[in-house]
Amino acid sequence: MKHVNKAYLLLAIIGLSVACTTQKRRDDLSPLGKLYHNTTAKYNGYFNANEIMIGTFAQLDSQYQDNYNQVLSMYPYLENENPQGIYPQMDTAIKKVSVVVNLHRPSQWTDDCYLLVGQAQFLKQDYESAEATFKYMLNEFDPKAEKKPSAKDRSKDAAKTVSERKAAAKEAQKERELTAKEKKKEQSRLRKEREKRAKAIKKERARYSKAVKRARKKGLPPPKRPGSSTQTNQEEQVDKTPPPSPTVEDDSKNSKKIKKTKSKLKKNQQMKGRIIIF
Repeated sequence: MKHVNKAYLLLAIIGLSVACTTQKRRDDLSPLGKLYHNTTAKYNGYFNANEIMIGTFAQLDSQYQDNYNQVLSMYPYLENENPQGIYPQMDTAIKKVSVVVNLHRPSQWTDDCYLLVGQAQFLKQDYESAEATFKYMLNEFDPKAEKKPSAKDRSKDAAKTVSERKAAAKEAQKERELTAKEKKKEQSRLRKEREKRAKAIKKERARYSKAVKRARKKGLPPPKRPGSSTQTNQEEQVDKTPPPSPTVEDDSKNSKKIKKTKSKLKKNQQMKGRIIIF
């Protein structure tokens, strides 16, 4: 009795330890969890459902009689003319494997359970449901398909992405700091240049004011302002430009002016002579 109690206690501990792992993936389970789900799935619902299917196939084979005057069927169980007689057996088999799939989905017998469901639906001549079940089984449990990442792989990938994001954020922060430093350096350089220009202008003004005071004391004309040499050069260039060549109209105008001035001079002389004679 002691050994039996210990065995029951061990089974209870195993059941409690893996009771919350029915919805986990196969790769996420521990070796003990895999052993538990595989054992209970195979030797519980799947075993009983498979026994029902074996008995049904034997029953259908015994009911079929070969007709040697026609082409013999390779699958006698497909020649069943009354599928309603096996409905209860197929329904119980489907229920049993459905319980296995719901409780022990991470086990290695889940795909076998779906296969058994499709076979039962096929024997019931429910061909549409059987086709849908077989397609789902092929798509979900295709050995050639790429495996989905497990929880550990997903956690590792998440950790990598977090670390990469942190590294990228640090690099971006460094770049922003460098750009800020460069902007500060450029601003300080421009400010220094402006200060130098302002100091140079002040010095020039002070020199000019001193030169003006000296010139006033000596009675000389004030000196030219700093920076006005360019203006004087431009004025000199303008003054040095030759006058426009006189035209015929200008000559006639000048001759008329000369005649008028001569006539005025003669009149003035005559008036002066009259005054003297009187």
